[in-house]
Amino acid sequence: MPDTDAAGAANIAASLRENVDTMNLPHTHSDTADHVTISLGVATMVPVADRKPEELIVKSDEALYHAKKTGRNRFCTAV
Repeated sequence: MPDTDAAGAANIAASLRENVDTMNLPHTHSDTADHVTISLGVATMVPVADRKPEELIVKSDEALYHAKKTGRNRFCTAV
């Protein structure tokens, strides 16, 4: 999401999570919840010449797995 800062990305993640949660879609085979939920990893980066885009993917993936390990149905922001 170009031109989105960390606070804006967190707001979007929170909105996505809440919207999916309120849909209350049945998830009968889940051990986590009786309805579909999502966990998200949020990371931001200002592009500069010596940084690779893959760094952003790694950070967001780390944040996603932290969200899953700390309870699911949430988002975590990379530091």
